Amino acid sequence: MKEILKSVWCLSAILGILSCHNSPPLEDRLEQLAQAFHDLDCRQATLEAETSSSWDDVVAQLDARLPESMPAAEKNNMLMVRNAGLIRMFESYHELPDSVQALVSWVEQKDNEVVASLNEIKAKRSVLDKEKRDFFLAVEKRSAAKLSTMRENFDAIRNTPCQ
Repeated sequence: MKEILKSVWCLSAILGILSCHNSPPLEDRLEQLAQAFHDLDCRQATLEAETSSSWDDVVAQLDARLPESMPAAEKNNMLMVRNAGLIRMFESYHELPDSVQALVSWVEQKDNEVVASLNEIKAKRSVLDKEKRDFFLAVEKRSAAKLSTMRENFDAIRNTPCQ
């Protein structure tokens, strides 16, 4: 019985070592890379949509809360800026109610969080770009004829609509 367990253990070890040295088929790696890009693209689109939506809400609230005595041109310019730092530069900003100033601070914080997330996405995309270049160089070395098809498959996966 002990010899059987020893044989099973050895066989398992050998299979484990062999599986570590076998790289996944090209198609599997292509799908992994393309899906990783797709996920980053979708995450970026979501962040951008959330930012736009946040600013839409803030602009609507600002529009409703800004004093009627504010000159129309200044009010219009303030509502179009969509940048908390620039909004604070308006002379009339410091005369606005605390609730309006708090709203601007809130959306600024959201913007800062989005920027941090977008920077993270950019860093991940940079790593993936290198992996993608290396992958397609490897494909080209194995089969130049297959390169065009692999690129098309990559683009098809990457460009599927986000959910």
